[in-house]
Amino acid sequence: MKKFFSICLFFTLASLFLTSCAQMGDKGIKGNFSNAANMPLKLVRFGGGNMPKDYASATIDASGNFKFDLKEGIQPGFYKFEVGTNSFFTVFNGKEKSVNITGDVNNFPKFDVKVEGSEASSEFINTIKPFTAGAEITKEQAIASVMNTKDALVGMSLCNILFRGMPDFIDTYKEISKRLSTQYKDSEYDKSYVEIVKQIEQAAVVQAAKEKIKVGMDAPEINLPDASGKNIALSSLKGKVVLVDFWASWCGPCRRANPHVVELYNKYKEKGFTVYSVSLDGLDERTKSRITDNAELKTRMEEEKNKWLGAVAADKLAWPNHVSELRKWDTEAAKNWGVDAIPRTFLIGKDGKVAAVNAQQDLEAQIQKLL
Repeated sequence: MKKFFSICLFFTLASLFLTSCAQMGDKGIKGNFSNAANMPLKLVRFGGGNMPKDYASATIDASGNFKFDLKEGIQPGFYKFEVGTNSFFTVFNGKEKSVNITGDVNNFPKFDVKVEGSEASSEFINTIKPFTAGAEITKEQAIASVMNTKDALVGMSLCNILFRGMPDFIDTYKEISKRLSTQYKDSEYDKSYVEIVKQIEQAAVVQAAKEKIKVGMDAPEINLPDASGKNIALSSLKGKVVLVDFWASWCGPCRRANPHVVELYNKYKEKGFTVYSVSLDGLDERTKSRITDNAELKTRMEEEKNKWLGAVAADKLAWPNHVSELRKWDTEAAKNWGVDAIPRTFLIGKDGKVAAVNAQQDLEAQIQKLL
């Protein structure tokens, strides 16, 4: 593990020893956590391979003050502060001398803490905080947040929390791995991330092998009813650039992605771009079979339809192509297109061929290219 030390000028051996000891003695983490009087505090470090290990412990005094005396300084890494059931993550790059942290333990889940003395920690907390505020954040914005970080450990830690090894983010993982090899060369994180990227790449290959829909193939037909019962065929939109979007009112990530899709639709609809939304709302066949009363089944189906249309209205999905069989995962289109998780999108070119699968990372650029 590469360690970061304070290096003194070589005046004399004695002065080197004294100066180093003085600097190391000043190193540590202190602060004040309100609503945590007399509670135990634990600092956990996640090393290479994301394995947790207790790093330091202390007891918060009656006034909320605490202190970790770290004689050898702070190791660079991904950390978690734990006070009872409350905790928050942060990052230290190993260059810190004295860190001061303050906040209310009840606000830990919101990362509402103030950090002084650590650029890496401040960058991490300022970047992660918007993701806990309930704001609508798209996949593209999440990737941009990671890519715009200055410290590779901060980028790595954000990947750990936000992307959790998903193959869709392989390009971002590769970039962070490259930065780690520059900023933290030969460190445990540098070495472990090379292996992590390999594993994610393998998962991406497996995922791609399972895909029924591949770039370059003709888009299979979808011909489903809209809310009025009139069928809309995907092929009727040939000549336009079409985003086929499998979603549902009950899908949180789908709803969070909708504002960005709305933005792109409004921006490019006059240039030949539209959206074909396939809702997986409704009841699957197994659930329907359990409802023996026809009146109850009709009521339930009407409720599901209202949930679908209510989400369309609430999210301002202004395009006209909204279809659904109201059969949830038993929807034929989902089976034919190999959709086993949502949100799932497919970008179709003017020629009716598949141009991109799940192109959230560069969706707008892909649309511009096809237009």
